Amino acid sequence: MGQDKDTLQGRPKKDAEKPAHRQSPGDRGDGARRAVTEAVATSGAPAGMQAAPFLTLPNALTLFRVASAPMFLAAWFGLAGEWRDLGLWVCLVIACLSEASDLLDGWLARRAGLVSTFGKLMDPYADSIFRLTAFLSFASPPHGPFFPVWMPILLVLRDIGASVVRTFAMEQGFVVAAKASGKIKAIAQGFVMISLLVLALARTELGVRARDFPRDAAIMMGIVIVVAYWALIEHLWAHLAVFRRSASRSG
Repeated sequence: MGQDKDTLQGRPKKDAEKPAHRQSPGDRGDGARRAVTEAVATSGAPAGMQAAPFLTLPNALTLFRVASAPMFLAAWFGLAGEWRDLGLWVCLVIACLSEASDLLDGWLARRAGLVSTFGKLMDPYADSIFRLTAFLSFASPPHGPFFPVWMPILLVLRDIGASVVRTFAMEQGFVVAAKASGKIKAIAQGFVMISLLVLALARTELGVRARDFPRDAAIMMGIVIVVAYWALIEHLWAHLAVFRRSASRSG
C-alpha cells in the first residue's frame, strides 16, 4: 500500500514537470495561424485575396484585356487596303470590349468576393498593355498616323515609372490605395481611344472632311498625356508619404 500511495502521489507530480506537455509561444502562434487558415478555407464567405481561386470570371476578363492587344494589332496591320474600313470596325469592337472588361472585372471581384492577388497585380498591367498598344498603333500606318509617335512613347515612359514605384512599394510591404486621378486617367484614355476610332471611321464611312483630324487627334492625345502625368505625380507623392512615415517609425 505504501508503494501504491507513493506511485499515486508521484505520477501527477512527474507528469506536471514534463516539459513536453508545455507549448512554446511559437507553437501556440503556429496553432492559431493554422486554425485561422482552416476557418478561412472551410467558410463559404469571402475571406480576402488568398481565399479567392485563380480561375474566376474577373481574372478571365483581365486576361482577355491582355489578349486583346495582339488581336488589336492583327486587325490594325492585317486589315488594310481594301479591308481598311473593316479593320477600323474590328479595332473599334475590340477596344469597346476591352474597356467594358476593365469596368466589369473589378466590380465583379468585389461583389462576388473574388478579389485575388493576381487580379490586383495584373489589372493595371493589363490596362497599360492594351491601351499603349492601341495608342502606338494610332501613330503607325496603315490606318494612321493620327499623331506623332513621340506622344504615345511619353505614355510608355509614364507607365514604366509608375510600375517601378508600385513594384518597389510592394517589395517593401506597402500597398497604396488607388487615387481618383488614376480613375480619371483610365477614363480619359478609354474615351480618347474609342473617340479616335469613331472619328477615323467617320472619315471613311461618312465622308467627313479629314483636314482637321490630325490636329484634333493631337489635341486629344495631348490631354491624355497631361492627365496621365498628373496621375503619375499624385501616385509618386502618395508612395513618398508612405515611405516617409515608415522611415520615421523605424527610426
